[in-house]
Formats: sequence, C-alpha cells, structure tokens
Amino acid sequence: MKMNTNDDNKYTMLARSLTVKNLISQIDECDKMIDMWKRSLRELELGYTSEDEVEDLLALATEALKDKKSFEAEIGILSLGISKDMKLEG
Repeated sequence: MKMNTNDDNKYTMLARSLTVKNLISQIDECDKMIDMWKRSLRELELGYTSEDEVEDLLALATEALKDKKSFEAEIGILSLGISKDMKLEG
C-alpha cells in the first residue's frame, strides 16, 4: 500500500512532535539535576552536605546543562520542520 504525500507529511509531523515531547522530558530531567546541585549548595551552607558531594553534583549539573542546551537546539530544528509541515498541509 502506497501512501500519498499528505499522509507522509502527517506521519513526519507526528514523528517530529513525539521527538519534541521526548526531548522536553529529557530537558525536565536535566533541570532536576541542575536543581539538585543548587539545593546541595544551600545544604553545604547549612552543614548538611560535604564539599565533595557538591563537587560531584556540580559535574553532573554541568553535563546536564550541556545536554539541555543540545536538546533545546534540537527542539528548535524540529519545530521549524513542524512549522513547514503545517504550512504544506494548510
């Protein structure tokens, strides 16, 4: 069974939308890691955690921030594709 171009566009747009949804979930996870590091700074000031733990969380937060920026860039690219798909259907 061969699909027409309109069906192809719908499936492409759906796939891009699902990918964006997954990327947003990944960004949420990155935000959690960054927040953990911020929380550890407050806990360090109160004496509830060690500098080593804060440093470990800083390394994780740094990677999370890099990943977050990458995911956000991917969302931007995918959003442009979705926008173009919608204009083709309209």
